[in-house]
Amino acid sequence: MCRVRGLVPRARRVEVEHAGVDGSVVITVFTDALARLVAHEIDHLHGVVYTVSGGSDLSGLSNGEIEVAHHYLNE
Repeated sequence: MCRVRGLVPRARRVEVEHAGVDGSVVITVFTDALARLVAHEIDHLHGVVYTVSGGSDLSGLSNGEIEVAHHYLNE
């Protein structure tokens, strides 16, 4: 486990290559708050867990990103 003060830096755009329902290769693009959430979940698939202190600085984030940040803070 890695303790991080503040939010974990994340890309604002994430491209994920995955299998489609029919087994074909699909690339899905996620942006902004959803990109943060997808990156967070992919970290879990790789066994990475971050804990975030309750005193994190949320300034400079959009409303959607703040909602995601509150999710992280209350996990």
